[in-house]
Amino acid sequence: MKRSLGVLGLFFFAALASGCPLYSDNVVSVECIYATDCPVGYRCTSAGFCVPSTPHGGTPGDGGLASDARNDAVGDALGRDVTTEGGASDAARESSTDAPPSSDAGSAVFCGNPNDCLGGETCSTDGICHPGNCTMSPCINQYQCGVTPSGPACVRGDAKGCGADRQCFANERCLDGTCTAMTELCTDRAQCGPAKACADGRCVATCTADGQCAPGYLCRTALGICGAKAVTCLHTNDCKSHDQVCVDGACVPRCAAVGACGAGTGAGVCVDNGCVPSGNVLAECDGQGTSTGCAIGSICLHHRCYASCAADAGGCTAPSAPLCKTVTVAGASYAICGTTETLGSECDLAAGKACTDAKTCIDGYCR
Repeated sequence: MKRSLGVLGLFFFAALASGCPLYSDNVVSVECIYATDCPVGYRCTSAGFCVPSTPHGGTPGDGGLASDARNDAVGDALGRDVTTEGGASDAARESSTDAPPSSDAGSAVFCGNPNDCLGGETCSTDGICHPGNCTMSPCINQYQCGVTPSGPACVRGDAKGCGADRQCFANERCLDGTCTAMTELCTDRAQCGPAKACADGRCVATCTADGQCAPGYLCRTALGICGAKAVTCLHTNDCKSHDQVCVDGACVPRCAAVGACGAGTGAGVCVDNGCVPSGNVLAECDGQGTSTGCAIGSICLHHRCYASCAADAGGCTAPSAPLCKTVTVAGASYAICGTTETLGSECDLAAGKACTDAKTCIDGYCR
């Protein structure tokens, strides 16, 4: 989107001229594509500017959830999915009764991102909602004080940052806190680390019991993968502890002050200041459909090397992948070694082929 530098420059100059004590090392001029690029209480216009948005239910500063439904004009122009994904849970999230609690009563309101606080409050570096904007309190990690048409407020430091799928384009998913093209999602557990499976395009831990899952999550024993939320939430304060943060509806351990997930969290990536398991693939090659980056006799598919059996259908001897299977990637077919449980052809989110009937795509099979 073309930047309107002159207009934004006027807003920035006006803010400086007014004597606002902006944190000069952490201030940006804001334009938007995503509604969540805007501060709480604002929406993204078709021209790409953050403007005040009347919160649903008439409640001032409801955490910006009303603007979570994206601007239709921007969606049409950029190919975004302007409908909210997630069904009933997102509908509940957009209820006017779901506004975060006010800190005016004297008790601290915990937060992990600006949407955990009311309008007129700032989620600051101590993980608590404070009265006033970000010229009075610095923004929490992963956010920065932005100069908007209606004043300074905390916005994401990363333009592609996200906390949930609904904050990304229709052809993207929120992976490890970044809106990622679906073509970069996993399709099979071979692309994931040890003791992981590919579930709906993300690498997740396999399990038979809850104790094998990262803090904040339980084992979906029927599917043998982690992912069920131990404690559900709408806002961080729902988790009832400063040490817990609400990320995409789950209460998870809070990240360290520098945004790191250290020992004891059981997770490796900090998203909206909460530690969640990484769902990213383990890339080892880039030559899609070729042997570039792989050993002789192997082929690179989705950044992972697979043993090829195109020349000899009986050549799959490794116990971990004894069967020769034909898979299709980007319209081309390849004969590679797999198992009866992997390299399925029923679904592939990286190719836009999802399961129906609320089933989960695990290693290419709808379960």
